[in-house]
Amino acid sequence: MLLAPGAFAQPNDSPLPAFTAPPVVAPDAGVLVPSAPPMPPDVPPEPQEGPLPSQPPPVPRPPPELRWNRIAGSLSGLFLALQNVYLGGELTFLGGFGKPGRSASEPGNAEGWLMQVGVQASYGRLTGPVCLGSAFCGARYAGGLAVKGGWGRGVPDRDGWTKAGLMFYAQADVLAGYLDIPSAPLAPGASSWEGIGRLRLGLHYASLGSTAAVNKVTLNAAFVLEGIPFSATGKGASLGAALGIAF
Repeated sequence: MLLAPGAFAQPNDSPLPAFTAPPVVAPDAGVLVPSAPPMPPDVPPEPQEGPLPSQPPPVPRPPPELRWNRIAGSLSGLFLALQNVYLGGELTFLGGFGKPGRSASEPGNAEGWLMQVGVQASYGRLTGPVCLGSAFCGARYAGGLAVKGGWGRGVPDRDGWTKAGLMFYAQADVLAGYLDIPSAPLAPGASSWEGIGRLRLGLHYASLGSTAAVNKVTLNAAFVLEGIPFSATGKGASLGAALGIAF
């Protein structure tokens, strides 16, 4: 029996909801496959861990210019004897000139000639004929100029400043002095101005491997010849030695 398609249609005024037939899929339509999801936008690749780029090697620091220390000095005891006996002390401050060079035998050290000019002050006591039998009756005050020159070797610091830890030197002192001899019961007093000259040959020494050779003190020893050409009471010459420290 054949039914017309309109037999299943519902009138427009029916209270029931409209019926819609499902779509008919033909046998040869194939299987519906869901579409692939959309591709994400291009993302840059993650950075890979790896060795850092090599750094350029550090530029070596050029060697500093070598210079002798600009300020030097010494503190020494002084003993003189020949005509009169003198025991005293002296303090010297000097300014240095000259530039050392690298030692050919020890490149870590500096060596060369240097000149130093400065001032000196001294004080001491005298005994002998000038005291007419008294012991250390007189006092001598002196001060003046000192000129020192010689050959030295030292250890430069990181800036090139070099202290002469080893030095062979000659020094000349030109001093104005005042001799004061107080009066005693058996001897009259006396006082006078003096002109004093001293010439010395000596050395400074410190082991170049020690810190004293770099920035502290060194041993100072010298033979001293003294002459007093101008004096009302104590003209003459004396020979002796100085021993102390240099800085």
